[in-house]
Amino acid sequence: MMDVGHKIEEMGSELDHIIHEMNDLPDDAAAQWAAGLLYGASKGTIDKRDYIVGCSWSSPIVKRQLTKAYDHYEAGEQQEGNRHMKKAEPWWRLSMATCWKTNKHFNRMHRAKNEFFNRDDWKDIIQGNYDENRDYIDQQWAYSLKSWDEGVYFNAGMFYAYTFAALSKTDDMDASQLPF
Repeated sequence: MMDVGHKIEEMGSELDHIIHEMNDLPDDAAAQWAAGLLYGASKGTIDKRDYIVGCSWSSPIVKRQLTKAYDHYEAGEQQEGNRHMKKAEPWWRLSMATCWKTNKHFNRMHRAKNEFFNRDDWKDIIQGNYDENRDYIDQQWAYSLKSWDEGVYFNAGMFYAYTFAALSKTDDMDASQLPF
């Protein structure tokens, strides 16, 4: 049985790690990423970076989940990265609750994403699109990871959107509703 002192030391170490992770990202990282996501999903027609950065508030939960997502993506662990991205989404959307001018776009993207993943054939669509556009998708994904590593969070979000748009493309998906 583990003694209490060792458990407390272990918990302190974990807490220190969590605090360090949250402080690694600048306060505007999630807002920058979200603005890039919107820009990429709109194919460059909606650039609201300054607005989103100005109306968002920093969330340690979002920062932690985005960091964990990209850590897993960089390790080639897509499913685990996606799990953390899914955990981050409601929190970064909440952090933009007062961004009245852009919430409609994120709501539209959220609905389109859910509609896509509610399809029975979504895995086949992703695989087919990847097989047909492997070089482009790999390039955009590499750009997202590189941008994240360099601290250019707007670009990381933009390339994330480009990657997802290429993977989820269907004949009935309207370009203005491209999900993230």
